[in-house]
Amino acid sequence: MKKIIITLLLLPLISISCKKKESLPIVSIADFIVTIDENPVLNQNIGHTNSSIENANNWRYEFLNTSQPGDLGNYIEIDNDGNVIITNPSAFDFETQTYFTTQAKLIASNSNDDQAEAIFSVTVHLNDVVEGPTQTVQERLDGGWETPFEIYNSNNSYLDSLYGKTYRGGIIYYLNVTWGNGLIAAPNDQSTGIIWDPNQPSGSGTAGTSSTIGSGNANTSNIVGQIGSGSYAAETCLNLTIGGYSDWLLPSKDELAAMYTNLHLNGLGAFVPASYWTSTETTTATIVWYHKFDTGQTGQAGSEQLFYVRASREFN
Repeated sequence: MKKIIITLLLLPLISISCKKKESLPIVSIADFIVTIDENPVLNQNIGHTNSSIENANNWRYEFLNTSQPGDLGNYIEIDNDGNVIITNPSAFDFETQTYFTTQAKLIASNSNDDQAEAIFSVTVHLNDVVEGPTQTVQERLDGGWETPFEIYNSNNSYLDSLYGKTYRGGIIYYLNVTWGNGLIAAPNDQSTGIIWDPNQPSGSGTAGTSSTIGSGNANTSNIVGQIGSGSYAAETCLNLTIGGYSDWLLPSKDELAAMYTNLHLNGLGAFVPASYWTSTETTTATIVWYHKFDTGQTGQAGSEQLFYVRASREFN
């Protein structure tokens, strides 16, 4: 019998691994419309978005426009769970504005960084609420969750009410209603008679410091930098600490005028009918502007005179 020999040709096994392509994200979302009572509270949840998210492991919400001060995107946020949260309660005042609207988008992505997005509108209508007794302006400032600017924006008639209220170590006497920064006066006088420049008779050469509102800080730094240490008006303010705040300044000519108009003429600030130094020196190095709190007049005097001092500080 013949033997039949079978030779097997062994071919190497080739393993081919194919990575499955990940599905693209799919998102959809409905417009969000809600009606709430005016005067909500901070972090109040006012609703939930109605969305569908598929094939995604990351998603977020973004507002398309927050460049305008009145845009709703400046006053709310949407967390990753789709909850719509109040972030600026003072904006929701029915007497100022009855509804707000904006556009937002939902953005979703998978692990391959493929993205899908859907744009939707967000609208909040306000119910008018009959308001009973509310917190005073001072109580709102003391609460620490509202700035003077936010209180002003909640009702513009509050501007006069803000002046004379205590805030961050002093008494509010000026608010920039465009940018929100402002000035406070120390609650009492720092001196009942002190020299402006001890380097007499020639003076220290700091002539020409500014007179505008907002310049008192730079004026004070320039004066002290030129004169150095000693017992005089600007140095007295610079070394002052009240309520934990140590960034006090000698007010400029216009700042002291605002202090006189917005505080003293309204019987606020415990000023006396005397002359107060400003940090505004004339173009002559020994002549400085002062303000008479008895008559309201401004004048120029030699820097060797002894006048009252009331410090000021800035807030943002």
